[in-house]
Amino acid sequence: MKKVDSFIQYKDIVDKYCKKGVLSNNYIQNEVADLIIHDALSVDQYTSNVFFYVQKDAGKRLYYYINDLEEDADFNAYDDLVIEILFRNNALPSEEVDYFLRKGFRINVVRDQYSGVYKNLESASCPAPEIKVEAAHSVSDVEKACLLFNSSFDALSGDYIPENKDKYEYLRENQHMLIAYNYENKQFLGALHQDWDRGVNVLKHVAVVSSARGKGVGRALLDAFIERNHKSEDTRYMLWVQQQNEAAVRMYRNKGFQFINKSTISLIKDKSYMEKLLKILKGIRPDVDFENEKALIEDGILDSFDVVSIISELDDVFGVQIKITELDPENFNSAESIWRMVEQLKKK
Repeated sequence: MKKVDSFIQYKDIVDKYCKKGVLSNNYIQNEVADLIIHDALSVDQYTSNVFFYVQKDAGKRLYYYINDLEEDADFNAYDDLVIEILFRNNALPSEEVDYFLRKGFRINVVRDQYSGVYKNLESASCPAPEIKVEAAHSVSDVEKACLLFNSSFDALSGDYIPENKDKYEYLRENQHMLIAYNYENKQFLGALHQDWDRGVNVLKHVAVVSSARGKGVGRALLDAFIERNHKSEDTRYMLWVQQQNEAAVRMYRNKGFQFINKSTISLIKDKSYMEKLLKILKGIRPDVDFENEKALIEDGILDSFDVVSIISELDDVFGVQIKITELDPENFNSAESIWRMVEQLKKK
């Protein structure tokens, strides 16, 4: 990995690899100059493919130009990598996803974009009288909200908010944070992080403390976000929501927000999941170098009893059931191929 030192260097690299038919998720063009100034942009170049790394507060974001899906690339030296790929009309970018699964990444979340126009949204509901929503009054309020967001969403693929007093003060002063609390006992119930982009009101985060869930706090925060930003019947709103968060999806749909056929899928390469897999494998065969062996079946290192034991452990730890059709020797030749099989089964 080498640092990108100038915009000219970045542009030359992009020009070299941006060929007809290239697969890419390079959304950082408008940020490049700032990333270079802050020494936050690096690159790995191969014959046909190139990978850019952006340093974040938590881990690195990976951006790519892939011209050859068979060309090898080594990501093992890096921990805590996350890739986000944009797609439309539910057409999952399977070629890219499969490529990165082969490299040891795992699927994390799929997000959908929703939008709404004030005149098409349901009227605000009446929350429980003890629930009050206001703009954050203090840095302490903002800190509580940010800590709630960071504990509710994973740091790598979510928009992690660093613990920084200056950042908190900026969010408070510019009214980016709405706070829900119990009017009677002043207990903190939840928060919503809002932003504005070219005339559109953007809901960035919303979270409710566990003890207050199911009591209308999320709906009260959403209503406050809509009403506080309402300027006309054509006022526009936008948000992203995880597909698997069924309660949130239902709340937004019921309010009148519409899915606009734009989604992202994030993949992560981190220590925790591979460490779990390696712990399973080493527990079964402590004499095998699972980090480096690439022909566990072909070279006779694992026997049928080992494979049966691995299958049983994978079911217990990751909740995947491996059918007879998945018992292909290639699926068990390395730790990476086993993990790729697990990820494919989790997609079903």
